[in-house]
Amino acid sequence: MTYDSFLELSSSLEIVTHLKTLDISNNKLRDSGCREIASILIRNKSLSKVSVSQNRISDEGIILLLNALKRNRSITCFRAEAN
Repeated sequence: MTYDSFLELSSSLEIVTHLKTLDISNNKLRDSGCREIASILIRNKSLSKVSVSQNRISDEGIILLLNALKRNRSITCFRAEAN
């Protein structure tokens, strides 16, 4: 997935209210993509499972995501292996 297509996806995910699972593993999101994902996690209350595994995310990016998860109680499963 290119960064531009990821930006299009992220803007759509902020308004989608029926999506339960988001698996964007193995897409080379890196830390720059984490900012967009964090925004989605804060706003989208329909998601219950999110996976960002294998995306070359540093500790800083993971911390951004974890802080966003604190603001979204609907997510019950979060996976971020092999980053």
